[in-house]
Amino acid sequence: MKRDRTTAVRTVGVLTLAATFAFSACGYDDGNDSDMMILAMAAGGAAHTGALTYGGRYSDRSTIYDDSCVTISPDGAHAYVTGYYAHAVAWFTRNPATGALTYGGRYSDSSTINDDSCVTISPDGAHAYVTGYSASSVAWFTRNPVTGALTYGGRYSDSSTIYGASCVTISPDGAHAYVTGYDAHAVAWFT
Repeated sequence: MKRDRTTAVRTVGVLTLAATFAFSACGYDDGNDSDMMILAMAAGGAAHTGALTYGGRYSDRSTIYDDSCVTISPDGAHAYVTGYYAHAVAWFTRNPATGALTYGGRYSDSSTINDDSCVTISPDGAHAYVTGYSASSVAWFTRNPVTGALTYGGRYSDSSTIYGASCVTISPDGAHAYVTGYDAHAVAWFT
């Protein structure tokens, strides 16, 4: 497959809206690196055409190997990216004017977020939730609102309910979490 900054790539991540821009992360692994491409849409762009314009990319296989999901914190200050084979979630400071990302750090532990596939931030910005596909788990983290850093808090793991945990989202009121189990063909909810 021909690959450049405007053609489709093998894996397309999650589209997340931020205060100024919409971002889409597109990840692929060609054996040389793992890339996250940033596509930006100016505020109001979706109301007009929905067109995206290439804005830049972050690439570091050791940080986000086979990145699979990106989300933006509710305050728009940080981006979070899962690295499937890195068993990691990385955080970045986000430039609100350009959308550019600056690497801040990462949490990596294959025993807690093995083959992580999705990250989401609670509506109040206080916590992050990460699914671990092979661990059939969802882990929770406390989020530092200044640095964006995540501190591990614990996890729920049960292959009978969320086997192949693949995605997590939080209700707008923050009262419930919903986790899909890809291999369980199910969605589970948590309080």
